[in-house]
Amino acid sequence: FLPRTLEGSVIAIFTDGACLDNEMPWARVGLGVYFGPNSPYNLSEQFSGSQTSQRAEIRAAVRALEKIEDILHVEGQFPGRNIVIITDSQYVVGAMTGWLDNWRGNGWRTSGGHPVANLQDFIELEIVVERLEQQFDLAVRFWHVPREYNTRADALAKAATSGGPSSAIRTQQQVMESLGLYLA
Repeated sequence: FLPRTLEGSVIAIFTDGACLDNEMPWARVGLGVYFGPNSPYNLSEQFSGSQTSQRAEIRAAVRALEKIEDILHVEGQFPGRNIVIITDSQYVVGAMTGWLDNWRGNGWRTSGGHPVANLQDFIELEIVVERLEQQFDLAVRFWHVPREYNTRADALAKAATSGGPSSAIRTQQQVMESLGLYLA
């Protein structure tokens, strides 16, 4: 959800998750967070735990907001009052713009009566959003875009699935170089 107008400056952060061999025992996931060209805050990471594409999408949004928190703790300020997480995941946007409230009201069950998948990750995402809004007076919004408008975060997420330690954090420059691409 993105209101037509937001007061103050807006920081747009693109996020994406990727999974090779989704839901298989040997699946590998990665997440990508794209702040902008050559940004030192761009992330390409793997993570532990359940290895699914849906979980990778949620974890990417969590990491983007955690990165904002890191910046605020180090620099004491952030250049925007409005944070927009841009993703091609309708799953993440739907959850963060209404489903969570419905699930909570249904005793953490979907409208079909099933337990909510990835509930702990969604709760963690909600907690990070609330912390940024309450402690730092930021507004956090989620915006769904078609996949073709999220290619840079997608490239970072896919690069993370290619291996490396689960704690690996690489900048866009490092990812591009690992793919044989060089930025001017």
